[in-house]
Amino acid sequence: MLAVKVLPKGQITLPKEVRQKLHIQVGDTLLMDADGEQVVFRKGKTIFDFKGVLPSMRSTLRGRC
Repeated sequence: MLAVKVLPKGQITLPKEVRQKLHIQVGDTLLMDADGEQVVFRKGKTIFDFKGVLPSMRSTLRGRC
């Protein structure tokens, strides 16, 4: 188990080995939840994570105008 210190503004730094193990990169979204005395982090998804997977809205909108 690794220890991190909470800074005055409530910030923490995720240790490098945790970021590497979970493939966390700059700009990633993390979801955080409190479970009793534990804090749980999960890698979150935003609309930008689906870029290239969802169909283009341009062709859909052009056909309706």
